[in-house]
Amino acid sequence: MRTEISAALKALHLPAEDMVAVRSNRYRTILSRILEAFTSYGAQGRDRLWLWEGFKGEQYTLHLKEPKGYRLLWLVPPDEQVYLLTEDWGRQKHDGNYWVFEGRAGAIEAVLRELFAFEYYIRPPAKVRRYTA
Repeated sequence: MRTEISAALKALHLPAEDMVAVRSNRYRTILSRILEAFTSYGAQGRDRLWLWEGFKGEQYTLHLKEPKGYRLLWLVPPDEQVYLLTEDWGRQKHDGNYWVFEGRAGAIEAVLRELFAFEYYIRPPAKVRRYTA
């Protein structure tokens, strides 16, 4: 996924700092905090294939005619910094099944628009906020 995301950033002429892979010394901590907050798996969920099967709390399903879930990012201000968890589609990771990126919501939306459909999750790095339309 890192290669595909890097290629999409270049194709879109976006600065590399708009979306960066979280450094390995922060990866475990950030991913574990997200998994603890949002899944019943906790930190053990790093190797899970589908995180949505273990989401905590109320859940809703939205069926889209086309795989364009990234359009829901309009709920987040484009300059807000968010974390993006992407599945390790190419099975290249040695630690866990998810890549963690950090970047501007607008840049992440643009990159997701350029990629094939895959499982991903987006979370603001700071305290979780509820957005209303």
